[in-house]
Amino acid sequence: MKTIETINGVEIIVQQDEKYFQVNDATGEELKAIWQHIKDKYKGFENAFCFRNVEIPIKELEVMGAKILDDATEIRLFREDFDKLKKTEGKGSIANSTKITPITLDNYDFFAKHHDATFPEGFWWTSERIRKEIDNWGVFACFDGEEITDYVVIKRSAAEIFCIPSNDVVKAKALLVAAALLAFGDGNDNMLYMIDESEVSCMEAAMELGFKKCGFYKGYTVDI
Repeated sequence: MKTIETINGVEIIVQQDEKYFQVNDATGEELKAIWQHIKDKYKGFENAFCFRNVEIPIKELEVMGAKILDDATEIRLFREDFDKLKKTEGKGSIANSTKITPITLDNYDFFAKHHDATFPEGFWWTSERIRKEIDNWGVFACFDGEEITDYVVIKRSAAEIFCIPSNDVVKAKALLVAAALLAFGDGNDNMLYMIDESEVSCMEAAMELGFKKCGFYKGYTVDI
């Protein structure tokens, strides 16, 4: 269960049962104002200090001993661009006819094994956490026999892609199409993807589908 604590005007989002807290878009002065409180109250907690399209207080983060956690480019696919692409190429064509399998509780163990091996530690959304909220997630995969080779995870409430571990442009594009059909079918106007620049194949696939670069997102963590 999430709660919000406000200290000196700064919101600290806390998930006590998971021993996790998050601070978003804090200024340098705000970090200095809450730092002692955080050290006193949240020792041993996992944490993230997140910044999206705002000035990053590098000096204060360095004093705190922060380490980079996420360094991503914000890209979005807008419904109108996707609709134009579908009309031009056809739904089957834009997905490159790659077979995509939805992941449900019936075949979830295949996904869980692959996901947890791909992100062994430090990734918040483990397969177990996703399973607990499965109705709020869309997961689609490419299979080779009974083994998953590539997959996508999208959070439905935010229409946000959380990960596509893929080095195959064709498969990444098909997975993005599956995620987009879900997001726009849910009534969203756009779909968000915070993509690391090292994800070259996924970036190429996204650009082919009409994603637009809109900003950046950086996340840091501190050992307390």
